[in-house]
Amino acid sequence: MKVHFIQVSQNAKTGPIPVSIIERASCWPGCALYENGCYAETGALAMHWDRVSRGSTGGSWSEFCTKVAALRPGRLWRYAQAGDLPGYGPQINAELLNELVAANAGKNAIAFTHKPILDDDPVRLREPAPRCRGRPGRLHGQSLGRQPRACG
Repeated sequence: MKVHFIQVSQNAKTGPIPVSIIERASCWPGCALYENGCYAETGALAMHWDRVSRGSTGGSWSEFCTKVAALRPGRLWRYAQAGDLPGYGPQINAELLNELVAANAGKNAIAFTHKPILDDDPVRLREPAPRCRGRPGRLHGQSLGRQPRACG
């Protein structure tokens, strides 16, 4: 997987925290937002995402995990401001995900997926996401092994 780690984001939505961009091939074409309003497909983020996807910026998954591991304990950071969990299309690469989980020990990652993770049924956005504290919410899990919940 091609991935770019940014130590201090210039993205107004995340604020100045570390963020990552994962190559476009990590996205699942069955996602309701795929080529249909995905935030990462427009504006400045789209330009950066294209560069990562072409391999003209960023590095390897192992290099990325080394940078995540070097973050101070408790550090808040955003996984995949563009892209999805490691793996191509609907697949999740368990080996790469486990490497990331180990690197993230003691840190606080903001992460979510649009990949179909519940049985064999595609998960699609059927209704607008709930709103939390005035901003759109996402269904997400706090960590592996916990049930997802809406709005952190």
